Amino acid sequence: MRRGFALIELVLVLGVAGVIATFAMPPLLGIRDRLAVDAVIYDLAGVHGRARLIAMVESRPVRLTVRPDSILIQVVAGTDTVMRWGGPGTASMAARVTGPVRTLWFAPSGVTYGVSNATWVVARGSTERKLVVSRWGRVRIE
Repeated sequence: MRRGFALIELVLVLGVAGVIATFAMPPLLGIRDRLAVDAVIYDLAGVHGRARLIAMVESRPVRLTVRPDSILIQVVAGTDTVMRWGGPGTASMAARVTGPVRTLWFAPSGVTYGVSNATWVVARGSTERKLVVSRWGRVRIE
């Protein structure tokens, strides 16, 4: 009785595994891209919701600044601004984010005012989604 595998058996198994991996990789990469884009979209939507909620809870105007290097939420108290939240900007995210460097102002009622319409496009690989912020501070994901 013989123990182990012959070289031809090992080559055959590795060849079959290679063919299976060749057909399985593109769908797996597409899933990875969709997950990365969704994570970035929901992070940006969450930041907008957080700024709106802070404005309503504290009954003060809130400034949300979205830049490539940082995302900042600041509460305006008279002539002073108080930092409430800060995080890494859109340049450090797992997907490519294109859109305006924009400062959105939330009134104490939670409604944005000033030039507040904004659209960010998040893409990675062949996956692309849009985040649209309306004049009323509502966030829509397309």
